[in-house]
Amino acid sequence: MNVFESILTNSMFILFPLSIYLIYNAYSDSCKIKKSCYLELALFTSVYMLIKFGILFKASYPTLMITIPLLIGFLNDKLKTNLIISIVSIIFLYNIFKVNIILIIVEYIMYFVIYLFYKKHNNTNVFIYTFILVRIFFIACNIFIYFDNYKFNTLIFMSLFSVVNYIIITISIVNFYNNTSSVIDYNSTLNELKKEKEIHASLFKLTHEIKNPLAVCKGYFDMMETEEDRNKYLPIIKESIDRTLSIMDDFLSFTKIKCNMEDLDIFMLLEDFEDEMMPILVEKNIKAEFDIPDDEEYISGDYTRLKQVLTNVLKNSIESLKDNPSIKLKAYKSKKDIVIKIADNGTGMDSYTLEHIDNNFFTTKENGTGLGVPLSKEIIKLHCGNMVYDSKIGEGTIVTINLPINNSMA
Repeated sequence: MNVFESILTNSMFILFPLSIYLIYNAYSDSCKIKKSCYLELALFTSVYMLIKFGILFKASYPTLMITIPLLIGFLNDKLKTNLIISIVSIIFLYNIFKVNIILIIVEYIMYFVIYLFYKKHNNTNVFIYTFILVRIFFIACNIFIYFDNYKFNTLIFMSLFSVVNYIIITISIVNFYNNTSSVIDYNSTLNELKKEKEIHASLFKLTHEIKNPLAVCKGYFDMMETEEDRNKYLPIIKESIDRTLSIMDDFLSFTKIKCNMEDLDIFMLLEDFEDEMMPILVEKNIKAEFDIPDDEEYISGDYTRLKQVLTNVLKNSIESLKDNPSIKLKAYKSKKDIVIKIADNGTGMDSYTLEHIDNNFFTTKENGTGLGVPLSKEIIKLHCGNMVYDSKIGEGTIVTINLPINNSMA
């Protein structure tokens, strides 16, 4: 293996764990403490791979790149992590390569000293270049000490070669890490701004939705002068107040969704749901069919929240029914999911309604809040499932809910 292949291989031992961490950081919604732990793991892995599998080439100070994870650790204020990395590196260099123990300890102490100086003045570029200069000095020292059998010109060439390699590799890896982290942070900030914008939009819509029924109440209160007016307008006022309370309840539910997960038999839940809903469906003369397997199948879920979703779907189906009303609920097990389908022969929805049904406060009902479907979908999402609406005008609606099976109970 030539020198350049060795450099590339050793660089990959550093870049691979860091890349895994950055990919995780980009797609994870975990807390910052957890992400911090994964960065520490990436740094430890880089050092381990360099020590265990790193390819040493003749024209370079052994483990030339071992301080690069240390530099990244300092840039992320991983002082305890860097202390462990430093101790491991010193022991490795002394035991394997018999490097002068005093010289190597002084080198690593210098890194901590310039880090403390960097923290005081908070100048990242100065810290990086000072760190590199310290490393270059000790690379040259070790080459001249441990390669004394080479001619002076050869030593000069080896020093320059090692220094140039170290500078290029270090700056490249640090820039890769910093630039990628900046892009991830920028994207995270954009997502936060997007969420904030959605919250503002939701609050604006909420204010608008509440303002309308309150304005109706005020208008009718102003018109009430006689007993006849009170008898006539009070039911309308009560209906408007009920609508306002309904909007507030749905909005509060949507903003405070919390699922208490536990292992539950989903088919038993559906049977309980059937027992509760069947009297209502019979009373409304609705032909209902429940096809639920006589079996046990466990999922990780919130019993109450899932009942809330099913009730909301069934309520919407009932409200859409016209002639010869019919509702069918079928549940079955696929390879990895429990599939629940609720179909009705109601009025159905057009493409515009289907496209906007997920939007908060969007509703086609006179007294609807427009939060039922978004709330239901959010609950299913918290169960790591999905919920899909399929509908056509005059042909009814099919709602499909997929919930992942709890394999630990298998």
